[in-house]
Amino acid sequence: MKLTSCPKVAYGRSVEPERTIERLESILGARYRYEMVEQRVSDYMYWTALFVDELEFRSMGKGITPVLSRAGALAEAAEWLTARETADLPGFVIAHQKDLANPLPIEELLAHVVTASQ
Repeated sequence: MKLTSCPKVAYGRSVEPERTIERLESILGARYRYEMVEQRVSDYMYWTALFVDELEFRSMGKGITPVLSRAGALAEAAEWLTARETADLPGFVIAHQKDLANPLPIEELLAHVVTASQ
């Protein structure tokens, strides 16, 4: 398998930051009530704090523009909120795969990892 880089469109990214914001606000907003606090800290530095009060959670974004700062806070929130205890994730079940009606067997996942790394 030969991997190639995506074309860069803005600030060294492969997707416009506005698109990242749109997607993550939609995803996070469907699941959590959150608040963002944005501040200009110098001529070329902005930071954004994202708070989910019900989880006592905070993420921080930093950037040279307000848009990059906001995208960073949302991306960090998405990363950390998906790294929670697996038993807390919606749809997660603790069981042996033979006891489930329609499992995704671990063998299928491992086979994909092996072929993707060759």
